[in-house]
Amino acid sequence: MGRQVQLFFLLVISSTLTWTFCAEPIHRLDKRYSVVDDAMDIIDIFHFKNSANKIVDWILKITRAIIKRTGHNVVDIPDIDEEFRKEVGFLNVKGEFKAEKGWFRDLSSIYRTNDAILSHYGHNFTVFVGLGLGTLELGFDHYRATFGKLSTSGKIYAKAKANSVLLKLNVMVLEKRKCNLTLQDLKVDKLEDVKVHVEGKHKTLNWIMSRIATSVTKHMKKKISHQIEEHLSDAAEKALEKYHC
Repeated sequence: MGRQVQLFFLLVISSTLTWTFCAEPIHRLDKRYSVVDDAMDIIDIFHFKNSANKIVDWILKITRAIIKRTGHNVVDIPDIDEEFRKEVGFLNVKGEFKAEKGWFRDLSSIYRTNDAILSHYGHNFTVFVGLGLGTLELGFDHYRATFGKLSTSGKIYAKAKANSVLLKLNVMVLEKRKCNLTLQDLKVDKLEDVKVHVEGKHKTLNWIMSRIATSVTKHMKKKISHQIEEHLSDAAEKALEKYHC
């Protein structure tokens, strides 16, 4: 009988400690809300954790459709116009590289690369997710490189095999389980492993191909990254206007 009483008191103490341990984080989630409201917040957290990937995928689906409809799956890019000099014996010879009619594609190949990560404070959620472009290619329909009296011309094609884009969304939970989604940030995080193919090789100017490849790679990382961010952000914001949760 004495042992049963001891077990009873141990169960009571254990239950009390468990309630204290569990209730404290709930109460401290946000002091602006009552424990009941905080419990509802937890339900919302689980809801968004389970549906965050689906929300992002839906937004990307609409984003891809907008990009295709507006013709921004292929985007014109700025020309390249560079001068350089190289020592040849005692001479300092001037060279020039120009590339025009440039383009890159394909913004409509944007997709989610990993699971969304959710952070939470009160009724505000932040969704972080990694994206990628299935196809990221660049080309110039015409280029011309000169060095002294020598010249070569042709087309340029480049492809980035490794790329990543970071997306950050803000989710505000409103009354009656409604919410408002806004784009907080979209940045190109990585653009690497760029392979460049240059047509129109000239035996005497083989060394200039490496210079052209370096110039095109820098152009892709600086100019193209900005355009990717600009066009994807614009399409994503329009997609978010269509999302109602």
